[in-house]
Amino acid sequence: MKRFTMSACVLTTALLAAMNQTALPSTVLGTFDFYEAGGVGGFAVNPNGNQVYISEGMGGSSGLIRVNASNPTAMTSQSLAYGGGVAVDVVTGRYATTNGYGDTLFVYNPDDTLYDSQPITGIGGALAAGNGTFGISTQGNDTFQIYNEASKTVTSLYHDPVGSNVAYNKATGRYYWDRGQNGVVSADVFQESPPTYLGQLSNIAVTSVNDITNQVYGISNPGTGDVLNGSTEAVEQTFSLGGHGDIVADNKLDRIYIMGGSSGEILAYDGTGTTQLGAFTLPDGYIANEGVMADGDSRLYVDGYKTGVTDHRLFVLDTASIPEPSALLLLGTGIVGLLAYAWRRRRV
Repeated sequence: MKRFTMSACVLTTALLAAMNQTALPSTVLGTFDFYEAGGVGGFAVNPNGNQVYISEGMGGSSGLIRVNASNPTAMTSQSLAYGGGVAVDVVTGRYATTNGYGDTLFVYNPDDTLYDSQPITGIGGALAAGNGTFGISTQGNDTFQIYNEASKTVTSLYHDPVGSNVAYNKATGRYYWDRGQNGVVSADVFQESPPTYLGQLSNIAVTSVNDITNQVYGISNPGTGDVLNGSTEAVEQTFSLGGHGDIVADNKLDRIYIMGGSSGEILAYDGTGTTQLGAFTLPDGYIANEGVMADGDSRLYVDGYKTGVTDHRLFVLDTASIPEPSALLLLGTGIVGLLAYAWRRRRV
């Protein structure tokens, strides 16, 4: 009996350790190689047809493609106009981009006909889609602006260097505008309607939002991930990024995926940021640069790069294959129970 107790403890310890250190199985549904001259700066997906938009970033002017990922084993792409950032309104199907240094916003219908164009202040290149609106970040003049699709108007709200990424929380109707380069500075908060400046999150850059749980995910110095209450903006949880960067929220499974580290691993946490589910790597030596998911979808789209390879690679991953910690614990409990039963039978 003593030997069984020791074996059960060792097995249980090993299983509990595996819960935190397991290499998570992530099914690669398909890959697609593409070239982006200015680097990937914008990433958006329309789950209606599984259309993935990939663009250049700030100042980009000719680097926008749309990848048809409806069949991940045979993806195709189409070149689109301009390419200084991209965002897609999944309700109307419209997508927005800018011509970078040309200081113009372009909004296109799903069939790629021009819906509207409007002058903007500054150098375009970072966008997010809201509820019938697009949030626009610029540099140069560093201004945050909101475009209204119905009225076809642009409202300039705030000027403060240096404009960076934009995120949107559907649960509250708020935009988050990151400011600063080469390090976290802050994020400004705006109400979508009526367009209003609400205040600032000090030392936090917002990267993703789960609008089902109303949790906002950000990064604060040095290398710390933050989980914020979307209504109060209070920090509810912090966790180590482990040298990683971009955080992608999965509101279907209530998880987050953290990528961008030099190790190439993608870390997976539960949505509260309290439990690390494990880590997985992209095949063939590719390193995850950034990712995107659509609301209610289990597909994770990842932009991967590889040293010495010019083309980037789009990975379509099935996150539903990542196990929950409770499932691993249940498996461990079952194994221990079977061993105990077998030991008792042996002693009879």
